[in-house]
Amino acid sequence: MTIPVVLSIIFGVVATVYLLLGIYAAYLNPSDKTNILFFSMSVTLTVWTFAFSMAINAETLALAIFWRRFAAVGFSLFFAIMLQFAFVLTGHQEYIKRKFVLVLLYLPAIASLLGFTYIPVFSTEQYHIIWTQFGWINESFTNSWKIFFSLYVLSYSSAALVLIWWWGSKTENRNIRRQSRLILISFASSLILSMMTDDFLRILFVNKNTSQMAPVFIIVPAIMVYYMIRRYGFLNPKQADKDVEIFLGQIQEKSINYLANALLLTALINLISTGFLKPEDSMFYSLSFSVFLVLIGLLFQAIQRSGKSVKTKTILNAVLMFVIVPVLTFRYIDTAGVKIWPFVSILIILSLVFNSSLVQITLGISIVLTQIAIWIIKPEVSLVIDGTYHFVRFGLYLIAIWFAWFFRKILQNKLRENTDHISLQRIVTSISSDFIKVTDFDLEQKTEAALSQIGVFLGLSRAYIYINNPAKACDTMIKHSFWYDHNLFIDDAEPDLQISQNAYPELIKHILGGQTISISNLNTSDLPVTQELARLTGSFESACVVIPISIKDDIYGFVCTEEHLSGLNRSLQLLPFSQIFFQMLMKE
Repeated sequence: MTIPVVLSIIFGVVATVYLLLGIYAAYLNPSDKTNILFFSMSVTLTVWTFAFSMAINAETLALAIFWRRFAAVGFSLFFAIMLQFAFVLTGHQEYIKRKFVLVLLYLPAIASLLGFTYIPVFSTEQYHIIWTQFGWINESFTNSWKIFFSLYVLSYSSAALVLIWWWGSKTENRNIRRQSRLILISFASSLILSMMTDDFLRILFVNKNTSQMAPVFIIVPAIMVYYMIRRYGFLNPKQADKDVEIFLGQIQEKSINYLANALLLTALINLISTGFLKPEDSMFYSLSFSVFLVLIGLLFQAIQRSGKSVKTKTILNAVLMFVIVPVLTFRYIDTAGVKIWPFVSILIILSLVFNSSLVQITLGISIVLTQIAIWIIKPEVSLVIDGTYHFVRFGLYLIAIWFAWFFRKILQNKLRENTDHISLQRIVTSISSDFIKVTDFDLEQKTEAALSQIGVFLGLSRAYIYINNPAKACDTMIKHSFWYDHNLFIDDAEPDLQISQNAYPELIKHILGGQTISISNLNTSDLPVTQELARLTGSFESACVVIPISIKDDIYGFVCTEEHLSGLNRSLQLLPFSQIFFQMLMKE
């Protein structure tokens, strides 16, 4: 495999990563401007990187120039969208609200489109394409357009970095400060790496004929953004964790999303296998088939997001699955469909999540009829195992492993839920039996024993109960019971023996209002009550749940639980169980 082919594959894979990340961000919060701008950035990066992947190993000089000009659509718009994204993300969107200012912001991008795309008057002199050991590259040279573009990139990148730095330095929120630091480090490093290969600094190096790798290096901040989405809820205010959604309708929705992404990856595998590993095949045919796969994936998404009934969605999904099998199989008719069987297996696994048997029946009929047709058309075939076959099989196996991982998570979560329900029933029975013969002498002992059972079940670090001080009504609450896990919380220091409305005004206000407080990370929460909870628990590095104790609409106190952030925030996932436990405990 030659260097140009390897580079083409790298660029193609990176382009797919950008597109998937953009779709993921838009899916998290499609109505938010920040997410839409990030999606737009991802699209421009996809265009830029994909065009480079096609240009590097193009069959002719004309095709290389065509794809280079196509790439200009991506790199011209990317930096302007990036700066607008930085303004919106950091809360400075008021500076670019006016249309006149927004037009000024995009003027350099428009000028770059004029100079580097398909307008012959300007773009003819921008490309000195030559063939090297790295494939087709744009030979290093300098003119007024190159200088303008270099200034555009440097000024917009610097402005975005300054905004991100300002965003992190002027906030008390540690979460934002960490995100700002991660973005600064990752983007600055990718910018430096890009400068070492791109036109505006390649003149400083002895070897001027190196491949431009800027769109590949931007994968560093892109991966960092994905990490921040998962770790800090970046671009995702709901902090949705798709792995814990285990209801059937949600599983179907996620499965369709995975299938759409799998079709996109299959389209990429098809392009690479036929366009790069087998350049003698028709590129138009390969592109058409890849576009077809992408359209099918978009149709799956459109069906899932439509307002149709469940029955209608099931029928439409069954029709699409019926069509996919013969199309994919006949695409590889030369090998009697041997290459594509892992993907068909994925469809069989996917059909299991549908409540209706229609999908399984339709898919089964399609598979059987397709195999009969293949048997008739290709009763005998000699299979040549070459690089193309290995690449397709490798890619499809990776997709199959991806789906297997997904279904394993579903099974684990379902088993965990069943275990939780069984444990819940046992603890409820145990606590109820303990409190049947409770007296004033052993009330506190049995309460702490019950707290211990609840704390172990929920995976808590500490749990304690405060009740009203009869002498001071609701203004003051006294700690009634206290429990902590010696393995998770070694410090013997207990919370305040007594809390008052003067010392904890926000907390008391929430309790008297009957409001449950659930904070997954005190360190990143902006709620007014956060500071008081951190003072009560003695640390910001914890998750906290506060549940008022109410009997017949009267507030008698509250239960507070803590969980270290190193845990799984299981108490938050089982918040309904927590409420059942503590209300039952007080009624006993």
